[in-house]
Amino acid sequence: MRSNPTRGYFGAQKSNGAERSWIPSFLDFPAEPIPPGKRERRYSMGRGLRPGGKLILFEDGLSPDPQVRRWQERLEPLFRWAFEGCHATRDIPSLIGEGGFNIEQMDAGYFAPFPKSPSYCWWGIAVPELRK
Repeated sequence: MRSNPTRGYFGAQKSNGAERSWIPSFLDFPAEPIPPGKRERRYSMGRGLRPGGKLILFEDGLSPDPQVRRWQERLEPLFRWAFEGCHATRDIPSLIGEGGFNIEQMDAGYFAPFPKSPSYCWWGIAVPELRK
C-alpha cells in the first residue's frame, strides 16, 4: 500500500484544495495514556469524521456531588502522576461542546460504590456541529 503524503491527521485528505473526511466514527476511551494537556485536543477530531460520523465516548470526569468533587480536586495531582495525565475534575459535556460537538446522548454515573472520586464517568454519543 502506497503512502499518501496529502493525507492529514485523523484521515482528512486534501483533494484539489478541498478537504474530505473518511472516518465514520471515533471511539474515545481513556484506556490509552494521554499526555498532559492533550485531552481537550481530542475533541478537535470532528474535522476527520465523514458526514454523519459520531464520537462514541467514555470518560472519567467531574462529579455533580460537592463532597466527591472536593475529593477529586484533592486527589487530582496523584491521579495525574499515577495515571499519566488523568484529570478527574474535567467537565466532559463542556469540553465536548467547546470542541465543536453536539451531544446526541449522554449518561453519567459512578462505576464503583467506593471510592467514588475516581469512578465518576460520562459515556455517550456526540456529533460534529454543522460546518458552514
